[in-house]
Amino acid sequence: AEDVPATKTDAFLESSIATATLYVPEGSVEKYQKSTPWKDFGSIKAIGDDTVIGDDATDISSPANSPVYEGEVYDLQGRKMAGGALRKGIYIRDGRKVMSN
Repeated sequence: AEDVPATKTDAFLESSIATATLYVPEGSVEKYQKSTPWKDFGSIKAIGDDTVIGDDATDISSPANSPVYEGEVYDLQGRKMAGGALRKGIYIRDGRKVMSN
């Protein structure tokens, strides 16, 4: 969310967020870095529209192609998706995680 969501300060009490990466919309990193409990994440990185998440879940870069995908694309439950434009969400394409906005 571009605006930092309100949550309890102990929402991540049993989690190891100090070693986790939080991905937030471009332009809102500083807001998250100043807000509890979000500021306690190990790192906070910006993502943009149609961001591709690489082989490592912490490896994010902008794609060189459009959000219309050809070939085999699967949702996170392993269901094969029809080709063409995808709705907003995260998918698996060519063994890589792809975010479509």
